[in-house]
Amino acid sequence: EGLLEKEGSFIKFRHDSIMQAVHDFTPESNISRLHLDIGSKIIAQVTSFPSDNHDVYKDFVGEALIVAADQINLSREKKDSAVPRVEFSPKQCITFAKINLKSAHKAGPDIDRALRNLKFGLSFLRDASKTINYWKEHYNLSLSLSEEYAHAMFVKGGDSAEIIECVN
Repeated sequence: EGLLEKEGSFIKFRHDSIMQAVHDFTPESNISRLHLDIGSKIIAQVTSFPSDNHDVYKDFVGEALIVAADQINLSREKKDSAVPRVEFSPKQCITFAKINLKSAHKAGPDIDRALRNLKFGLSFLRDASKTINYWKEHYNLSLSLSEEYAHAMFVKGGDSAEIIECVN
């Protein structure tokens, strides 16, 4: 009791140290799956909302997509090489690439957040390439992620080798 609190439309841990304790006591083998489950549940909730153009819904959906993208991206980050990486279907990869692109758009002036989302979006596309040609089947998504990543890196002052490596 008292570990969680409601903040707007979200429920969060009352304190960062509580969140860290829960994270620390969760077996490493379950962490990635837990982040994926949280992100997927947020996406499922958001996509069930009415699609009318009310500003309240737009703001909530935008906020929720940022949280969902963060959770899904955390599911890809492994701290322990002995823990198997979470595998995604091509459909999930495309969905998560789109969510990262939308989240990058919501990052506003936070160029580092935008870059992180764009880089994850591109990595999801690369994972989908095991079974599909994403440039052919998802050209606009591939182009948007690549162009926006290159542009953001340019704005940040990244070197061209790093831009080319990520976009290839």
